[in-house]
Amino acid sequence: MRMIMKTGLLLVVVSIATLGVVAAQSAGISGTWVGDPGGALMTHELELPAATDATLTLDHWPCVTGQAIAFDLYTPSGMLASSSEASACTQSASFNTGEGGPATLKLYNHLTGVGSWYNLTAEGIDLPGATMMVEEEAAPAEEVMAEEEAMVEDEAVAMAEETEGEEMTEPAEADMAEGEAMVEEAAPMMTSGMLADGATLLGNIGGAQGDYMLDVVEGENYTVTMTYGTSAGGMWPGIGFRVYGPEGLVATGAKPDLFNNDTYSATFTAGETAQYKVQVYNYIHGLMLFYSLEAMASE
Repeated sequence: MRMIMKTGLLLVVVSIATLGVVAAQSAGISGTWVGDPGGALMTHELELPAATDATLTLDHWPCVTGQAIAFDLYTPSGMLASSSEASACTQSASFNTGEGGPATLKLYNHLTGVGSWYNLTAEGIDLPGATMMVEEEAAPAEEVMAEEEAMVEDEAVAMAEETEGEEMTEPAEADMAEGEAMVEEAAPMMTSGMLADGATLLGNIGGAQGDYMLDVVEGENYTVTMTYGTSAGGMWPGIGFRVYGPEGLVATGAKPDLFNNDTYSATFTAGETAQYKVQVYNYIHGLMLFYSLEAMASE
């Protein structure tokens, strides 16, 4: 029988950025469920390979000491493994699969009335329905530029056909010269500014994402800041942002301090002159994220 300490339950606040990285970058199963005194149950059906050493890890929020949030693994022969506290935010169990075959993983939540988030990962065995972040390859800058140039050329041809045979007046010439000057002035890449203002992102278990492109210059330092709130209020570990360059992950948003509940930030140095992607994520199913995103280049 699982023993639960009902008194002296200690809630521990930890760095949300750390939990956000775990949730976002691990292949796993994420979800939410509300606890009750008897232990609200969340189950996952597994198929175990034979004679394999494996480890199951459950990261959860809120962070609590004891076994208020925990899991057991059952096979038709009985209990195969039971989790123990690795930290206030993590339960884990290592075991050998033995004969293998079907198994049921039971997650328990004894926090009465408390909505809890979890991310389950495994080593040595597969988790059905596990999600892995897959990066969409951005179109090369040359392709984007070629498409834009083609659009401009098509518009120029259409305009020429409309005005064919008409003599251009001096004001028209002046307007064209002014337009060309504006195009030349806008040519340098935008290296800072507001990427998103008043944006929303509804979370789901697989991870909802909002992507924003940022032009950077090699060797320059940049700080990205996300100011946010949620429909439910409070602090959530499955919310944040990451910055990606052509070679992969560059930076992950983190809280400036432990008690800051509405800001994530990340500072990085651009490794090359290119387009970077700032990706906002929300893994909390049904939770609406409200946010603004700003990128500033350092002097």
